[in-house]
Amino acid sequence: MLKHVAPHKQPEISAKRTHTLLYKVQPEGRGSGQVESLYSLLQRLAYEHSLAPNRLVCMTLANDPDIRATMAPSTTAPTHSYDSNVKEWNWGSCWTWGKDTPNLMIGAGLAAMRWANALEIASGNQSLDECTLRGLHLQISTNKLVVAEARICLDCLQQDLTTGRMPYERLLWRMRPVSCCPIHRKALLSPQCGKQRVKHKDKYLRIDYCGACKQCGSLGFSCSDTTATPCSEADLWRAEQCAQLLVALSSNWHQLPGKMKTLMKAQVEATGGVQAFAAKVGIPKSDISRWLNGTSSRLGIDQLLDIAWVEGVSLPELLQGNWVEVNIPKGDRSPLRARRQIKKINHDQLRQAMIDAIAHGKNATQVARTMQVSTKSMKSHAALYEELQAHAISRKQATDEHRRSMALDEAAGVATQLLAAGEKLSLRNAMKLTGNSWYPTELRAQCLRVIAHVLENAEPPMRGRISAATFGAAIAVARRLQSSR
Repeated sequence: MLKHVAPHKQPEISAKRTHTLLYKVQPEGRGSGQVESLYSLLQRLAYEHSLAPNRLVCMTLANDPDIRATMAPSTTAPTHSYDSNVKEWNWGSCWTWGKDTPNLMIGAGLAAMRWANALEIASGNQSLDECTLRGLHLQISTNKLVVAEARICLDCLQQDLTTGRMPYERLLWRMRPVSCCPIHRKALLSPQCGKQRVKHKDKYLRIDYCGACKQCGSLGFSCSDTTATPCSEADLWRAEQCAQLLVALSSNWHQLPGKMKTLMKAQVEATGGVQAFAAKVGIPKSDISRWLNGTSSRLGIDQLLDIAWVEGVSLPELLQGNWVEVNIPKGDRSPLRARRQIKKINHDQLRQAMIDAIAHGKNATQVARTMQVSTKSMKSHAALYEELQAHAISRKQATDEHRRSMALDEAAGVATQLLAAGEKLSLRNAMKLTGNSWYPTELRAQCLRVIAHVLENAEPPMRGRISAATFGAAIAVARRLQSSR
């Protein structure tokens, strides 16, 4: 007989727990110049939930009503399925996912604010705008504020691993004026895998993570064999100023530029006027006048750094309207920015380069990059430009046709062998037959699925994400196999 035991008294619940969509993963380096970028935080959130970043956005965030209202307050909720592509929902640039995503998420634009608010709702974190440069949008021009490509400091990433935490991307590394690490005094590097190609992971098994190599998956880019070079004193000073700026943004930051412009007007007058000040700091006179007199006019961060460098003052304090002198490395105090030089175009050489490109199968972008000209300059040679574009389109169509025929032939061959063996037309059986992986996103796999559906149901499925030409060709293959059975 069981002995009756009085139940323990349960503690009273003082407040209802608030559930969040995602785990509350805190950003690293808060309140310092090593604060984590919002893009890196999103990738860490995706990693903690065993999802690819785009899946976290498309399948999870995009289907939360509060997050939808934050990201696109002026649009109605879509009626698509959870697996739809958010680009098709016409929610604007905030929801795009591609090469420009880091710029949108960590810059000073409206998209950065919305991304920060969305992740605050999803994870329960507060003040995630510290992981962006949104606090500078009234004082610094958003143009050329961040870089699109990733940059890393190998020593910082190895230090993360040594301290027992996952390596992460610093917001500082994404700032365009920063070219070195202010802690280790070494130049930032472009992430590159140092292992042989044979050791790279399959492209469908790679992890998109800021602190890991996308090719081989090594944490902290321990696979890299690139050695960082020491930085110059001027580059180190610029990096330190930007790091101090990130520290200041996490505190009581005054965003309005009025106090700063009042201070600069007095400094310009003390220098001898706009013309003298513009010559001193290496900025066009018209830019200085427009900046001082326009309520919404802003200078770029490189221009403001040049002013701070030439005058020997702190950039964060200058943006707050305070004239605080700092130690400047000894030597040349001229502006660090290189003035843009307009190169005269040799149209005879450009014309010959376009003719050679047509003969050797190059496109207009390659010619423009090699000759260092714009597309507009190439269009001045209208006949050659149109011929160059026509050849590029023809080559692309030929490449697409070859890719489609190869996928169809492989799918048809596998289907024929599986049918002869009495096996089901599935990707698993195709993998067993061929000895290599058949991923659902591959064109050959989609063709095989169309063939299998037609053979099983006697009617074509929904087209999905393959082109109409490929879809029709796959149906024709299925009909041919059906008639031969």
